[in-house]
Amino acid sequence: MMQHDGQGGFTLLEMLTVLVVVSLVAVISLPYARKSGEARRLDAVAETVAAKLREARSMALSNNEKSSLTIDVEKRQILGPGPRPPYSLPPDLLIKVTTVENQAANTTGSISFFTDGGSTGGNIVIADGTMTRRIAINWLTGAVVWQAEETP
Repeated sequence: MMQHDGQGGFTLLEMLTVLVVVSLVAVISLPYARKSGEARRLDAVAETVAAKLREARSMALSNNEKSSLTIDVEKRQILGPGPRPPYSLPPDLLIKVTTVENQAANTTGSISFFTDGGSTGGNIVIADGTMTRRIAINWLTGAVVWQAEETP
């Protein structure tokens, strides 16, 4: 049997170490905790649309033929790339598509990617109240990027 001569408990150094670790975790996680559920949902929709655009570009490069993605604003669907089932956009979000073919589409907009990686280019805006996500498609490189924008 073991005997303990001193009292049980934590040292001051152990307590300070725990406080420092808890403080670091709080500081690192605070920006993520502030982001609302609506903002996360909007980010998820923007990332899904961007992923579909990147997939269309990849298909054009790998199949060596033009690939297109069509956004039907009225039906709130994204068609393509290829024979994929349509992706339905949430009904409460504002969707606006700007392309070369149709300057600002209220009904449909199509973005095509070519075998060299380039595209017809354009912008897709997805908004929910004061939160906006803009997806930009570079016409020269076909690069697809999205960014968050706050509207007053």
